[in-house]
Amino acid sequence: MENGYMESYRRVIRDYFQEFIRVFSMERGRFPALFLVLGTIFMGDIWLERIRMGGIFGNWINGIPILFALVSGALHRVSLPFMMYLVPCSREQRERYIQRMLAVKVTVPMGFGLVCDGLAAWAGAISRYVFVLQMASIFFLSCMCGMLNEGGMVGAEKRKAYGELQPFAAPLLAACNLVGVAMFVICMGSVSRVEFWIVISAMMLFLLPMLVVVGKRWKEIRRNFALYETAVRTGE
Repeated sequence: MENGYMESYRRVIRDYFQEFIRVFSMERGRFPALFLVLGTIFMGDIWLERIRMGGIFGNWINGIPILFALVSGALHRVSLPFMMYLVPCSREQRERYIQRMLAVKVTVPMGFGLVCDGLAAWAGAISRYVFVLQMASIFFLSCMCGMLNEGGMVGAEKRKAYGELQPFAAPLLAACNLVGVAMFVICMGSVSRVEFWIVISAMMLFLLPMLVVVGKRWKEIRRNFALYETAVRTGE
């Protein structure tokens, strides 16, 4: 293997998109549940009310970036693919790969959101309030899931790689999912000035401290996930 290729951004970006294909082909059982949840939201009174307020095009184009961030966060894991643990490279190289993958996990959804928002702005279907809430939500979801998601909430308490956060990993991931669904609904309609300040204040009071807590422990988490012995669940 060419020295440094494993953790190069070219390799990391390729692996990021290949992960979508791999998961969709190997873990199809998870997606009916996801679409069932989203279908329930679509049929709810709140969503129907927001349709009447914002219009079909505005609702869809404003909701798609958050949906993409939710799916990306659910599919991509912190650890390396199993075969990459067998590659003769140092722990530092594995850590660089994981760090660069986190950067890609955040940058791609943010970039996708900006493209969608550009189309929405061109169509006059997005307000500055929705834009700020949408991008803040995508950043939070992508960072938190990028640092914590290792195959979902089930069994998270057995992951030694989480270190001090091991007992709290599952609740934090659950909070990410709830926030993502809530912001998906909120951004698919018009947002008043009062609603904006209520939501953004709640994000600053609750979500920002969560992100800071995880971010302070990310170096330890990344180091642990670079080693197969600590990345696997206890007892595996």
